Amino acid sequence: MSIKSPDIENSSSTLSHTPSAMSKRKSKSTIAPVIKSFIIMDLETTGLEDAKISELCFLAVSRDDILAGGPRLPRVIDKLLICLNPQKDIDDKAQELSGLTNDMLSGQQPFDVHVAELMDAFIARLPEPVCMVAHYGIRFDFPILKSELEAIGRTLPGHVRFADTLLASRDLDPGRPSHALRSIYKNVFGCFPASSHTAEGDCIALLEILMANPAPYLEWMDKVSQQHTSA
Repeated sequence: MSIKSPDIENSSSTLSHTPSAMSKRKSKSTIAPVIKSFIIMDLETTGLEDAKISELCFLAVSRDDILAGGPRLPRVIDKLLICLNPQKDIDDKAQELSGLTNDMLSGQQPFDVHVAELMDAFIARLPEPVCMVAHYGIRFDFPILKSELEAIGRTLPGHVRFADTLLASRDLDPGRPSHALRSIYKNVFGCFPASSHTAEGDCIALLEILMANPAPYLEWMDKVSQQHTSA
């Protein structure tokens, strides 16, 4: 999740959301059909301002496998994990949290059409509808990914939807004192996730949270997920 801190994820000034606001958003968009494939995604980036991607992870899981619940992850998970040369200095905080430095990434290729083609091929293999899921995604992961794609003249496939589990947590458990990913994980499992602030580690943590209480989260995403063009 890069440098998305608990303070950022819980700040009402950073992300204003109430169930009533979400209901208004739903009323203005077409309700999606039942989602068949979920891509749990996370980005590591150069920082918060004008961020560029340094690491990208997609974990694709079927609806049935998520609904089967935990404690073990599904045996069938498709994974796309790429480190990228962001061609921009990674700030000190992002380096500290992600463990990635510009020197480490100097031999990697930047985000380019080949990455976009890999993403397209990855998504094309999944049963539709497909929903990309990220924690704090609406204000962080999704716009950054879309910006990187737009910079090379590409976009996501038209059918892809977005859902933000930070907003889901606020709707489903409004009394929770913290909606940060690490805090939710600790509340559910009694410990912090093992590999926070790596793209794959945060994806796994989010998937484990979803599988611990799958039905409410998946029903929420069926109703509230947005077309990527409007998210």
